[in-house]
Amino acid sequence: MKPKMKAFAIMLVALTMLLVTACSGSGGNTAQSPQEQPKTEAPKEEPKKEEPKEEPKSEKKELPAFDMGGEPVRFLTWGKGLEEGKSNAEDIRYKRMKEIEKKYNTKIEWITIPWGEGAEKIAQGALSGEAPADFVILDLYLAFPNLPNKGYLLPVDDLFDYNDPKWPKRIKEFSSFAGKSYGILEDSGAGAGIFFNRSMLKREGLEDPQELAKKGEWTWDKYLEMAKKATKDTNGDGATDQWGIVSYAPVQARQAVYSNAGSIIDYKDGKLQFTLGEPNAMEALRFLGDLYTTHKVAMPNRNGNFEDYNESQKVFNSGKALFVPGEIWEGSTRQDMTDEYGFVYYPKGPKATDYANPITNFTMWFMPANVKKA
Repeated sequence: MKPKMKAFAIMLVALTMLLVTACSGSGGNTAQSPQEQPKTEAPKEEPKKEEPKEEPKSEKKELPAFDMGGEPVRFLTWGKGLEEGKSNAEDIRYKRMKEIEKKYNTKIEWITIPWGEGAEKIAQGALSGEAPADFVILDLYLAFPNLPNKGYLLPVDDLFDYNDPKWPKRIKEFSSFAGKSYGILEDSGAGAGIFFNRSMLKREGLEDPQELAKKGEWTWDKYLEMAKKATKDTNGDGATDQWGIVSYAPVQARQAVYSNAGSIIDYKDGKLQFTLGEPNAMEALRFLGDLYTTHKVAMPNRNGNFEDYNESQKVFNSGKALFVPGEIWEGSTRQDMTDEYGFVYYPKGPKATDYANPITNFTMWFMPANVKKA
């Protein structure tokens, strides 16, 4: 086996066998998918008890054993590496990692850096001739278009076939730039929408957004109507202490834009184009602004920075808000919430024909173009 194939085979083993637990429900992946959400409902179905089903045994084709000669395979990430004793899921993955190291005579090393520095490390490595690691995890928007345009990433098209049905259908789309594939994704279970306080919903006598979504009636108008009914001063001191909506405005802005068949950027004719100024997107931004200023159903963002996100999560988790836009993985942060909650699509805007799942970014593993084993 060629050295390049050895390196990538190890990487595939590590991500598909070591981290496969993320796809099978035990969580713990780099994108922070929720591990267990006993109070969270899926967007379209109420949780219900089901008889355990025996999963069909997949025919895993083990890669042939080969000797890496003790050479390590390094993963650069902003998260911590696997540690034994943290959780059952972590223990399973840790055990698998050790099995892989033994089978291929290698050592999997985790190099931790602050979030957002991976692209810079790859660029520095390209200039110095020393790759920072064998595989670097990056947000797509930090990888594309700069890194492939400068030749800093290794295309993976010649290493495996993304058209193989074992890969998620859209993984090739997300990992590709200018006709070449560059990234590997641990899992594609991300999703964006709105968490809602089901207990408050019942107290206020409001309709279930999931049921409305099933009927195609979960719209901006219904969202506003429910938020108005939930926003109130519960202790009579003249200040709102129960909100219809809490959110970090940039998070909700993205969802609102895509929920109205709009977009922020688009890739056309080989170029990225800014589309936030187009009619559908502008209508969404006006709607968002009205939630805060005209209808006053959304708690103001008082800090003007990411602390507003932290505040919105704290208020929702304490049971003082009906809605908070977000992503599925955030359910793992609501384990101590006493109220029951659910999750549903962001409501449709007037220009939309269907509900949107506006995940425009994934974290993926990339190979620097100058990795030694390549």
